[in-house]
Amino acid sequence: MRKLWMFAFAGALLLTSCGNDKVDLALHLKEGETYKQSTSATVDMEQEFMGQKMSTEVNYKGDVDFHVNGMEGDAYDVDVTYKFLSLEMKSPQGTMTFDSETVDTTNIMTELMTKMLQGLKSDSFTIILEKTGKVKEVKGLDVLFENVLGEFPNVPQMQKEQLKQQMNASYGEDALKGNFEMLSAIFPEKTVGKGDVWTIETQLKAINTSVSTDYHIEEIAGDYIVLKGETTLTPEDFNEAPKLNSIPGDLNLEGTYTSVIKLDKETGWIIDATMEQDLEGDMKVKMSPADEEEMSIPMKMNQKLHITDKEVE
Repeated sequence: MRKLWMFAFAGALLLTSCGNDKVDLALHLKEGETYKQSTSATVDMEQEFMGQKMSTEVNYKGDVDFHVNGMEGDAYDVDVTYKFLSLEMKSPQGTMTFDSETVDTTNIMTELMTKMLQGLKSDSFTIILEKTGKVKEVKGLDVLFENVLGEFPNVPQMQKEQLKQQMNASYGEDALKGNFEMLSAIFPEKTVGKGDVWTIETQLKAINTSVSTDYHIEEIAGDYIVLKGETTLTPEDFNEAPKLNSIPGDLNLEGTYTSVIKLDKETGWIIDATMEQDLEGDMKVKMSPADEEEMSIPMKMNQKLHITDKEVE
């Protein structure tokens, strides 16, 4: 009887010990290796303008390679290359589709957009990526953008500036940091186990929003770890409001999103991740820089995102 009791007690201790195993969650990338990240996203947006409701759907797909050149201090020096980009926009006015593989010469807008996407995949830029998933620095984006704009020698300078603003809004340093860190800056500063919760604070400067996410471990398996995140997005006042085609504007969106992230246990790289985001608020715009009064446009936005380390089909 005593032996049976001791065996049961030892088993209980073993289960308790296993339940409290700690893991070192961080990026452990290898020099010379290339890591893939493929993204597909759908954004459903509803706006109300002068009493009229307008629904827009945007579908995005992209394949990106991250090549690790080596270390810069305690961070990774990584070359980033867009391998494929596509964008589809559906509105009451019709559907427009662009991708990086073909140049659409239907009109000046389709030609500009497809050449822009094609130009973005023509060269690489560099990020300094910390082991926590934070982007410390971005290098070479300006050169990449200038090379893209150089493909349009006959386009007026004003239109080039608008195109550059669109590239910055979607693929610029602030947009890149914010979008990438939403599902990369996920790692705690210490070892954690099941039951532990850690909070990551980031900023989406492109839309003047602070992001606070509580993460916990959902599952630990032989070669992967699954995290779950619950996020709150809150509008903030930064030094500069975003501009929409040279029109001063200010986005005030708040809401939540949930994420489920499957990580490679050895490298910390994302194997598979899903995210759903719901935002609501308004966009305040001045129809011209000289206007003193702002127009408020109510907005609702739902985004579903899927990331994998396999190429988008």
